[in-house]
Amino acid sequence: MADQEDVARLLKGVKAWNEWRDAHPRVQPDLSEADLSDANLSGAHLGLAELNGADLSFAELNCLKLDSGRLKCAKLSSATLNGADLSFAQLNGADLTGSTITQAQLDTACGDEKTILPPRLTIKPCPPPEPSGAPEEE
Repeated sequence: MADQEDVARLLKGVKAWNEWRDAHPRVQPDLSEADLSDANLSGAHLGLAELNGADLSFAELNCLKLDSGRLKCAKLSSATLNGADLSFAQLNGADLTGSTITQAQLDTACGDEKTILPPRLTIKPCPPPEPSGAPEEE
């Protein structure tokens, strides 16, 4: 579930959001399951953000910075993604049907067999998660 303070901060506008992100670069905003459909988030810095299950359908996401973002099962159908940076973004199970995503953008991200892409586009698989903690000694 999304952190409602993060959602409210984002909905105040891209300029205010980016200023907050510049002041807090290590914070990983939690926008999981947030309804951001039809939002104009063009130019927003959402790198490292948790957007698992978020609804970004029909959103304007031009020049968005989504590097290393987690978008498991996110809805990005019919989203406008011109110039968006998806470097290292995890798109496992995301729905990108009807979006303006390009193969070049997908080449910098990863997904899985449940990721729904526009026709003729492909995505490389995400690496398995690293084990947490040190190995146990016997």
